[in-house]
Amino acid sequence: MMRKCVYMLVISLGLVAVVGFTTRQLACKKCTKSSIEAGLQQEQIGSDKIIGLGLLQVLTADTLTSDLHVANIQLEEGSYLHWQTMPGGRVIIVTEGEGFYQSKGKDVVRIKKGDTIETFPGLYHWVGATPESGLEFISVTSKKSDALIKWHETVTEKEYRAAIDLAEAS
Repeated sequence: MMRKCVYMLVISLGLVAVVGFTTRQLACKKCTKSSIEAGLQQEQIGSDKIIGLGLLQVLTADTLTSDLHVANIQLEEGSYLHWQTMPGGRVIIVTEGEGFYQSKGKDVVRIKKGDTIETFPGLYHWVGATPESGLEFISVTSKKSDALIKWHETVTEKEYRAAIDLAEAS
């Protein structure tokens, strides 16, 4: 029951961040210092982290007192992120498109709009779009550790093709 409450809290905070911070960060009325960011910028995901093309839009500022880091990630058709771990764990909320998720040593899971994935701290995994569809998702991670994300080796073409084959077989 407690895990379900924590999970719902994280999802709710993520959705509040998406709705409340997509165009600007509102000033805290009780804070001694406030911050307003209009028109949050998107940046291209570096080629050292992705095969294909993707955009990252950070939706929370480092000045917030929360330990949550919320970002919107957009992957073009056939694009996929390298293997990665999050020291604080991660919640993925798929908002558009279709794609794949796989944790190391486990079967590939096909994901689509409305799906939510929760990873525990340090879980080795990758996320990618299908060849026919882009993928967009909200990533909620914890800032409790110095590194939000640790990048690892590239997902091989063989691993990505296995995901496609599995999806086509089902």
